[in-house]
Amino acid sequence: MTLVDGLASSLVGVSLLAPLLARACTGDARAGFAMTLELWTAGALLRLSGDASWHAILIAAAMVVLRQFVRAGHGGVHLAARR
Repeated sequence: MTLVDGLASSLVGVSLLAPLLARACTGDARAGFAMTLELWTAGALLRLSGDASWHAILIAAAMVVLRQFVRAGHGGVHLAARR
């Protein structure tokens, strides 16, 4: 495992706490799930920067598609506070 893979795995691991922290701070876990998807996408892109294999490209593309699909289904949940 390279340094980039370790950082990407750590980023994904930390992202699992985002819904819990958002729920504790704002009472709304949806923002935490949006943050989790953003961090998973960042982890996939970070991993892609270290290993440009087809597997890494497919994972990064799948994360971007999943993020867009979930955001469209939730009415465009944004990370910023709602007004």
